Amino acid sequence: MASPRTETGAPTTKVIGGTLGAAVAALIIWGLTQAGLTVDEGVKVALTTVVTFAVGYMIPPAPRDKVV
Repeated sequence: MASPRTETGAPTTKVIGGTLGAAVAALIIWGLTQAGLTVDEGVKVALTTVVTFAVGYMIPPAPRDKVV
């Protein structure tokens, strides 16, 4: 089903970027843990939220997204 703001039901570039941002946050947390640091659960959630938002915000809509 197409979104009311796009012509297709495919995920937009910004959504895909945000999803990759969550994966990047997970890798950052993993790296910190591997370095011997203890990362509080609240910090993990906040880091994932901030990185996901930042990546999604920085990526402009692609022409194929046809945002209206």
